[in-house]
Amino acid sequence: MFTNTVFGVILVYTYLALWDEKPHLGGYDQTQAVTYVWLGQCLYATLAIQGGGAEKDLMQRIRTGDIAVDLYRPADLQLWWLAGDVGRALFQMLGRGVIPFAFGALFFPMALPADVTRWAAFAVTLLLATLVSFAIRYLAALSVFWLMDGMGVNQALMITGIFFSGMVLPLNAFPGVLGEIVRVLPWAAQIQMPADVLMGRPTRCGRTPSRRRGRWCCWRPGGWCSRRRRGGWWCRVGEISGVTGMSRAGEGLRAYRLIAGMWIRSAMTYRASFVVTVLGNLLVTGLDFVAILLMFSQVDSLGGWSLPEVAFLYGLSATAFGIADLTFGSMDVLGGRMRDGSFDTLLVRPVPVLAQVAADHFAVRRLGRITQGALVLGWGLPAVDVDWTVAKVLLVPVMLVCGGVIFCAVFVAGAAFQFLAQDAAEVQNAFTYGGTTLLQYPPTVFGKDFVRGVTFVLPLAFVNWVPASYVLERPYPLGLPPWAAFASPLVAVVCCALAGLAWRAGLRSYRSTGS
Repeated sequence: MFTNTVFGVILVYTYLALWDEKPHLGGYDQTQAVTYVWLGQCLYATLAIQGGGAEKDLMQRIRTGDIAVDLYRPADLQLWWLAGDVGRALFQMLGRGVIPFAFGALFFPMALPADVTRWAAFAVTLLLATLVSFAIRYLAALSVFWLMDGMGVNQALMITGIFFSGMVLPLNAFPGVLGEIVRVLPWAAQIQMPADVLMGRPTRCGRTPSRRRGRWCCWRPGGWCSRRRRGGWWCRVGEISGVTGMSRAGEGLRAYRLIAGMWIRSAMTYRASFVVTVLGNLLVTGLDFVAILLMFSQVDSLGGWSLPEVAFLYGLSATAFGIADLTFGSMDVLGGRMRDGSFDTLLVRPVPVLAQVAADHFAVRRLGRITQGALVLGWGLPAVDVDWTVAKVLLVPVMLVCGGVIFCAVFVAGAAFQFLAQDAAEVQNAFTYGGTTLLQYPPTVFGKDFVRGVTFVLPLAFVNWVPASYVLERPYPLGLPPWAAFASPLVAVVCCALAGLAWRAGLRSYRSTGS
């Protein structure tokens, strides 16, 4: 819910900048574009756009052989799983869909119909979209009968679901033949068609649609709108005394290497699925840049920044985050381990707990994000119009390393928060995956108050925005002094120190499950 809201705000800013450059893109005005964003966030989990519905359990049962029990039941297998998926969709609609949509309606003008008939038609369309979504994922799950592993299939579902449903950009805004093709594919029934029914069939490009006048909220670019207790025995076991900091770090690195190697060997058991998974992850992470390319196929600049400049920002953010995601991206499993009690097992092992959690479920497929980000960065570096100096050249690898460290600190701090909330993976994802998505776009796209938050509260701006402004000779965000471009190492050290303190405090406060 929180993650959907954060991504919704980021997309609203981006869409507003895009529609400022080209009004009536795809037949939408700005109000309709904002409505499309929040409807997409509402339906994202409801229709399992990225996967994760009933097909996940079905794949697991096929892999383990438990599907044989299902086939002996006196019930149709497809209807059995359909009933469960419809229940899941209803729960996700109420739990993760309604609140982000209400948030958008409260703070942004939205093109919502006033007549009951339109809402009734939308409800029918939403039901049909649920059936189409299930059919796509059910067919994908059945492929595990031949592949024996579903990780690669899940990656394919993620790619097609995000791109062809209109999650990254309305399908009406896709150019030329590509737009004609994607609008007739079954994935269009998931977001694009419900949006068309809710807002009425959008006016075709070239005609002037009616505009709803209104004032934007406080997050509109331009400013505000005018209209301890000590831990138990397990914590003391997890903090073995009598060893030096260097030997402790060595133990952590060795444990990390061994655990990561175990997960790598496990993933390589199903070679075909592993290859599909790696390639799929490479394509999935590239969809963000494909969305940027689609935007620039309609406009010449975004927030005053050219395509090579945005590619430079994107490459820095994606590569730095990819390094952090590869090394610390498994920290979100901590909440699940605390709920089922398996976290206690990590505490009694004579190795640092942080190394065990970070290496848990180590995924080589995440190399795809680093590869894809590096390719975009490799294209953007020679494409930007910059007079390169020694300082600018040296600042590029500094940004990558410091950006990766800052994101690692965010991962650790998010995991520490889970000690308090027990299960806050979605909140953590809002600041990690949401943060890298935010940094892929120029700071001029977002409102000043939003930029202040990611500069002085959660200093993600020092990953690429601030130092890249020096490299590209752009004005510094918020009028920061020139020396701020070289402050990324200091910010990274401070973030690591604070994240370490948060982790230590969270570990000391852990009380186990009580069972």
